[in-house]
Amino acid sequence: MIKFKVLVGLFVVFGFIACDNQETKSDAYGNFEAIEYNVASEVPGKIIKFEVSEGQELKKNQIVAVIDTVLLHSQKKVLSANIKAIKSKLQNVKPELEVLEEQKRHILHEKERLQKLVEGNAATQKQVDDLDSQLRVLEKRIAATKSKVSDINRGIMAQISPLKAQLEQVNERINKSIIRNPIDGQV
Repeated sequence: MIKFKVLVGLFVVFGFIACDNQETKSDAYGNFEAIEYNVASEVPGKIIKFEVSEGQELKKNQIVAVIDTVLLHSQKKVLSANIKAIKSKLQNVKPELEVLEEQKRHILHEKERLQKLVEGNAATQKQVDDLDSQLRVLEKRIAATKSKVSDINRGIMAQISPLKAQLEQVNERINKSIIRNPIDGQV
């Protein structure tokens, strides 16, 4: 009978243990792992602004640090000044062409006057032919001047293109000097 009492007692104890209040116990146990991001500058330099502390909530694209850009801004000014100086070398063909066009108008006027004199036998055809020759030479000078200035300006513009590319690179480095948070999260 003692065995029976011990056996019944064990069943009662196990029953109480099994029927314990389940509300206070967790359904599962485990560890939470945070997704970590390393936020780093893409350009070297001295950090001049860093206003982040542990536990701080950050929004996406929020500025977290700024790298010193004084040297980059100096480079930008130098490149801009070089571009401006080279552009000032561009040749303006207009004043030179205006002089040549005025000479052409004068020759045409003289030719018209001489033709009237030839009709009245007061001038020779050779004088008209000489003016025609001067006119052809002048037209060739006009074309040569336009071509020469165009070639010179193309060469000058070719010098500007690499400077503009360098200026774009400096601007990109300045933009990359601002470190932004990639996602919403907590430090």
